[in-house]
Amino acid sequence: MSNADVPVKQRALIFQGSVALGAFEAGVFKKLYDMIKQKDKNWKKGMFDIVAGTSAGAINAAILTSHVKQKKTWEGSAEKIVQYWREHLSSPTPTITKQGVYWWDENYQWWGKYYDTVTSGNSDNRTVASEEAARRYFSTKYFFTNGVPNVFSPSLPFPEFDSKFFDNNPLFPPTNLWLRYNNKPLRESLIHVDGNGDEFVKFPLTTSFENGEPRFLAVSVDVQHGKAVTFDSYSRSSTFEAYDPQTSDYKEHTVNYDKGIMPEHVMASASFPVYFDYELVDGRNFWDGGILSNTPLREVLQAHRDYWYKGEYEQKKEMKVPDLDVYIVNVWPSMEDTVPTDHDGVIERKNDITHSDQTEYDQKVALIIGDYIDLFNETKELAIKHISDPNKRTDFLSSIERLLNGNTKYNHKNKSIAKKPRSKKRSGQGRTYGDLIYGRFKLNKVVTIEHKDDPDSISNKWADYTEETIDKQITDGQEFDKKAIVRVTPAAEELI
Repeated sequence: MSNADVPVKQRALIFQGSVALGAFEAGVFKKLYDMIKQKDKNWKKGMFDIVAGTSAGAINAAILTSHVKQKKTWEGSAEKIVQYWREHLSSPTPTITKQGVYWWDENYQWWGKYYDTVTSGNSDNRTVASEEAARRYFSTKYFFTNGVPNVFSPSLPFPEFDSKFFDNNPLFPPTNLWLRYNNKPLRESLIHVDGNGDEFVKFPLTTSFENGEPRFLAVSVDVQHGKAVTFDSYSRSSTFEAYDPQTSDYKEHTVNYDKGIMPEHVMASASFPVYFDYELVDGRNFWDGGILSNTPLREVLQAHRDYWYKGEYEQKKEMKVPDLDVYIVNVWPSMEDTVPTDHDGVIERKNDITHSDQTEYDQKVALIIGDYIDLFNETKELAIKHISDPNKRTDFLSSIERLLNGNTKYNHKNKSIAKKPRSKKRSGQGRTYGDLIYGRFKLNKVVTIEHKDDPDSISNKWADYTEETIDKQITDGQEFDKKAIVRVTPAAEELI
């Protein structure tokens, strides 16, 4: 591929790990879809070049990528992902048999009576949940016991009793009971047929730039080595490096998927730890990518460079890499208006902070690196401009090349040592100065769309698959310009 075939810029969409909150991502995509349609005349063919995600975000990414591959257009993709959440994953609010004042009937009368009794004469009712909050709270408790159709079901025996420490005595909580679930319904939902007779995801999922198809990236975690692994629809294998204490060096590990992306690769990104079993891929056990990279910006940036800039830079140093616009959909609020004091609220805040976007520093570093690359190139051109002698100009350029290639020597205590950076590659291996310069690209802008909780939010919001809540999440996403926090970095850049 020549530089003439390389686009100047590409657009990437990143979906956070989100469980049931993935419905918000579907709504956000619908809004972005409509906005890009208005501004980009080529939207049918090139809405997003990369669609990446973790957990439920990976499922959303797979649905969109598969749609474009099968239909050869982005048209209809927004409707398809919304349909998946609204019509296939959502469930009716369960009607629960009365078990004291905490439960309700289909009209919420029991909770309403309790709420009215407790708050009677009290103008400040914030210490008691609203009926809507109670609906969400007890719906998730019901789902944890009975499962959610098309999402998960309890694994039998449920719960699984402790056979290691015999720690099942309810008088000494917390007991060592194992709540395990089967995510087979979610796996099967990927190949469920939509209203048009098409599967939500057509496997194997393989795409290519040459065919004008978006790139699908899903992040998972190798359980044994504790390393993030990115499954890629543009490839047939993924590699990661882990430290080997026996050799005191880093060893490369390869995960092969010769047929392309299959259901197990998507589910490997969505196998939530402890509650779901490991996902087996090419003889390795994988867990939900959200453990290490719930907002996989770093993986997207690395995969983007690796695709366009392959091999040693001595052969590819003049190869361009497209600049990148990145859109990130965050479902876990990074901040709240007030600090909670009740137990459920404290748990929710802990969950939000744990899973929220941690890439702000990565964004700043990526932008700074771009500035340094520009500074190097401008300084080099400035020096060339001021060297009038052609021979000296040639010598100067040769010296620059030797420095970048790691061939420049300097004397340190009578030893000739190659001039190399002190920093290491992500693999732990050494790099040259050329690695810092060649194949780099600009992160033009990062648009972050962050969900905001409403007053009725609960700690288990991630498990609320009720029709009412899923519909609200989608609607909130479609109205993110009014209901979400939107940040554009650098601030001077436009949203689209």
